[in-house]
Amino acid sequence: MHLTTVPELEVQLDICGGCKGIWFDQDELEALQKTGDRGAAKDVAEAPGLSLLTDILQILTSVL
Repeated sequence: MHLTTVPELEVQLDICGGCKGIWFDQDELEALQKTGDRGAAKDVAEAPGLSLLTDILQILTSVL
């Protein structure tokens, strides 16, 4: 498992290298929900080299 910092979203994602599972601490999920309202999630998703993060944000956006 490794941590991936997403400064634009002010969260650190815990990502399993084997299954690609993602774990959120309670405050991280709340921060992600709040940034979605500000449009930061879209800015991060459009950054180059962040295809995994783009997929994560698309999934989270559809269920939040």
